[in-house]
Amino acid sequence: MQARLSGSLNWAPFIPIRHRHVEANGKFRDAVDEAHESLRTPRIAAAELLVGHTRTALSTLTTLSETTSKDDKGVWNDLAVARFEGAARYDAPDLLADALAACDHALRIDATAPEPLFNRALILERLGLRDDARIAWNRYLLADGSSGWAVEAQEHVRALEPEVRFMQRLDRLSRNVPKVRVQNLATDDPQDARAYGVMEVLARWGSAFQSRQSDAEQHLNIARVLGAQVAVVNGDHFLQRAVDTIDASTEERRAILAGAHVDYREGMNASQASRPSDAEPLLRRAAEEFDRGGSPAALVARYFAANTVFEQGHKDEAQRQLEQLLPAVSADFPSLRAQVIWEIGVCHASRADWGEAIRLLDESASSFDRLRESDYAGSVRRLISFIYDRVGDPRTAWQVRMLALRDIGRRSDRPLEKAVGTIADAAILDEKWETAESFLTLQADIAHRLGQATHLTDALITRAVVRSHIGDDRGANEDQIAAEATFASIQDPAYKKLYQAARLRLRALLARAPSDSVALLTEAIDYQSSSSDRSNLPPLFLERGRARKKLNDMKGADEDFAKGINELEKHRDSLPPGETRWGAFHAAEELFDEAMELALDRRDVVRAFAIAERKRARSLLETYRPQPAFEVRNLPSGVEFVEFATAPERLVIFVADRVTGVYAIRTNCTRLRLRSVSSQLIETIRTGDRTSVRRIANLLYGLLIEPVASRLASPKVVLIPDERTAVVPFAALIDNEGRYLIERHALVVAPSAAVYAAGDEGRTETATRRTVLILTTGSGGSDSLSFVDDEAKRIARSYMHSVRLDGSYGKFDDLSKKCNEVDVLHFGGHAVGDDDGLEPASIVVKREAGRETRIDVADIARLHLRRDAVVVLAGCNTARGDSRASEGVVSVAYGFLSAGARSVVASLWPIDDRIAASFFPHLHDELAVGVSPSTALRALQLEAIRSNDFPTPFWAALQDYGN
Repeated sequence: MQARLSGSLNWAPFIPIRHRHVEANGKFRDAVDEAHESLRTPRIAAAELLVGHTRTALSTLTTLSETTSKDDKGVWNDLAVARFEGAARYDAPDLLADALAACDHALRIDATAPEPLFNRALILERLGLRDDARIAWNRYLLADGSSGWAVEAQEHVRALEPEVRFMQRLDRLSRNVPKVRVQNLATDDPQDARAYGVMEVLARWGSAFQSRQSDAEQHLNIARVLGAQVAVVNGDHFLQRAVDTIDASTEERRAILAGAHVDYREGMNASQASRPSDAEPLLRRAAEEFDRGGSPAALVARYFAANTVFEQGHKDEAQRQLEQLLPAVSADFPSLRAQVIWEIGVCHASRADWGEAIRLLDESASSFDRLRESDYAGSVRRLISFIYDRVGDPRTAWQVRMLALRDIGRRSDRPLEKAVGTIADAAILDEKWETAESFLTLQADIAHRLGQATHLTDALITRAVVRSHIGDDRGANEDQIAAEATFASIQDPAYKKLYQAARLRLRALLARAPSDSVALLTEAIDYQSSSSDRSNLPPLFLERGRARKKLNDMKGADEDFAKGINELEKHRDSLPPGETRWGAFHAAEELFDEAMELALDRRDVVRAFAIAERKRARSLLETYRPQPAFEVRNLPSGVEFVEFATAPERLVIFVADRVTGVYAIRTNCTRLRLRSVSSQLIETIRTGDRTSVRRIANLLYGLLIEPVASRLASPKVVLIPDERTAVVPFAALIDNEGRYLIERHALVVAPSAAVYAAGDEGRTETATRRTVLILTTGSGGSDSLSFVDDEAKRIARSYMHSVRLDGSYGKFDDLSKKCNEVDVLHFGGHAVGDDDGLEPASIVVKREAGRETRIDVADIARLHLRRDAVVVLAGCNTARGDSRASEGVVSVAYGFLSAGARSVVASLWPIDDRIAASFFPHLHDELAVGVSPSTALRALQLEAIRSNDFPTPFWAALQDYGN
């Protein structure tokens, strides 16, 4: 499947040059590169796509869509194509969601534009949403019914014929159908064979038995065949035992069981119709009747009755019932056991007990995989993806989500509607409002097709919130009116109560008076707390705190922000230590920003600094001490700390040291401006325009350093960037006298002041460093870095003992042992670092025949380095990575700090291989005799400034991280 660029009149699918057979001399690529330089800006982006420069095209089109071409449907369509291509190229399925939003934006400009209509259908199909993709293809054919593109669209429609449901397939069989045909149905779909065998086929038997119909035995025989075949296919004997119980029963007991199966079906129908209050008594009565008849079906009736208890908001009671039920579920009933574990996991998830929820849900999904019950496995993974979004691990969330959509995307039903909702939820967490709006619209469409007033209400309420955020007040009000209408049609009191909390939040957001918002949010918070559903409490506390702040109730606002942060802390504590906690504050990290700002408003600078520290590099801090307690008096002497905290509309700069305490200043520097100037500086440094470099470096100095420069008296300064300032080349900033910052101070970049202080505790200076481990990227030939071999040999001569591993790192445990035996680790080779999340940060172990073997940050973090170990990363982008809430930038450098390194020298952008082979041996000469990394690096940077032996694009990329 290939996407369609704007202006594609004749059928010719977009295929990047990287997929074509191009002459070895690259003349065709050179010709396109030359041509695209002369095109207008939107066409440059298209040319970038054609030559396979997907990342560049993404950047160009994103900028155009936000600035000069924001009303150009062609730009938005091509942005969708770039995202679609990027999703495949970088294994980044989240880009598919953003691509759909870009198509929808283009269609808001022109609803009949063929290219975005075509691409929208293609994206939905790639996501696995078969029914919605078919609807989208038919919508495209209304706009274009005759072109070559239309022929392709018709082929897609034929391939996406609606799936025939299990009971429809079963009912199509004649009464005298051979046994093997029923067996084949069970073999193809053991999940529905078991579930519908118990719920529907045996209920039909029960109804027929009660009315003395002649076909009762026929229904029982079908259930008998289904149950026996399921037992053969996956070893689940539940349906088989339920039939055996009927077969072994007296006429009187059969009558009891017949009534039980009818009640069970009625209860299940009520449950599926979102009427848990009606469903529970039916399922309870069915369970009692099954018990009287001696049927194991009592277990499944109790399971679903407990589910209705959960749906009615009594989540602790539901969990108690499920945990009591689990020991009674025989090993012969593995599917029911997986279902019970699944629902217990849901109970934990509702309380934001993320760690236990993930453990239970992973166990359940694995069980369903073994049982070949793919729809259930997909539904469980949908929930797992939701949790990973909440804990700030979007890459894992999308990996799991795509597996889920593969299983549940085949048809429009409740699991799919919920899965689409989780995509919208993930976009809201990332403040991707247009993506959220697209998927909430999709969710509403599915809920409408299903006739689900409850879920339609949820989608409309959430979309109203999203539209309010993007300034679409008219759309938000329309959604609120529609949501009130669908809410009124909900009959079940439990669901009315459930969605009342969501309505209260929406009304609070749209309320004009802050006092009304406080009252509404208080009611919503009380409901969430009483229902044991604590996962949504942090954002509610955030919003109420903001409303109280508008009322000048600073004490109440402070209490709300503190309560929200404490909830987030509980959520984080539920996760196992390590990388699972890296994004634990993702769901409501604004709480920390609001609490910090409020403390500054109240002139409590020390508390503001403590709050800023509280959300930084927490997992890294835990590698040093079990408790993250931190006080300014614990900072090492002789060092000054400069910490940056960027809010949307301002920048907070803290200066702290052990003697004078903490000082803070707020400046009117927006995140957008800071990002723009930082990007300009990096670009100009790399292109070598000296005049522009000095001008922009001075401008960035004015934003970040000048406001506090008079307070920096120490020769050594520790800089603590947040995720927005993490890419700043601090050494290259230039003051008003024309001097680089590195000329005035020795610089260290630390994840947090607490991490630096903890790493400094008990530290001993090393007189000499005797041993070095040199890791290099192995290659099968032309991918070799030309100067790495000479660089490695020169570095080895600086130390008494050296070990080199070239693409043959062996088993992970062996590598970890070698790392623990050396004073210095040097990596020279290919590395990956990407702050837009397209590729996880990693080092390349080996390149051979176009394939790469990598070690990612999580694996690096599991290495064991000596406490005083120094790591030098002579690779590209080793200080770059995607931002994770509470940890900052998760780069290769971060991985080595997590593994125990005291200090890591890393790069902010690609560095020249030839220059590196000369620079890094000099650095190791200093390290080997005991010079600290920051001092050694600074000496070489100062020499480069004086002599110009090493150009600015090289030395400015390098920073010392850690302590």
